[in-house]
Amino acid sequence: MKLRYNPHAKNNQLWKYKADEGKNINGTIINPYALLAYQMPMLLNLVGFLYEGQTYIGNARYVSTMQDKGWGSDFFYHNFSLISKIQVIENLTLDVLFKFSTAPSYTEDTVGLADITKKVSTNNSYVYYDSIGLSLTYKI
Repeated sequence: MKLRYNPHAKNNQLWKYKADEGKNINGTIINPYALLAYQMPMLLNLVGFLYEGQTYIGNARYVSTMQDKGWGSDFFYHNFSLISKIQVIENLTLDVLFKFSTAPSYTEDTVGLADITKKVSTNNSYVYYDSIGLSLTYKI
């Protein structure tokens, strides 16, 4: 859980932090995680699926998406990752993570706007490729 609080922001007012998208509002955020993995005594040592979520809880959760043109604190963001661990040689392993995320869709007229308060939501979301993580580990 994280508490986001900007003393200069009014109730239900959006604010930016370190040049992010500006979807911040004073309130508490919860980040649920779940991992489902299977470990095998083979070259492909581990395969798994990691889920991460993010949403506001408490009063900030009830700030209406449609009332505020779609930026909404009631959005629930999802991240899905495919995980694998490959045994290269006896003491050397390679971990690979492919991450996919969800984001809200905006209308064609407003999708390119930098100001999040001027974007209008279509009430849909889409999945996009987010990142890849690689870790090479050598055990002595």
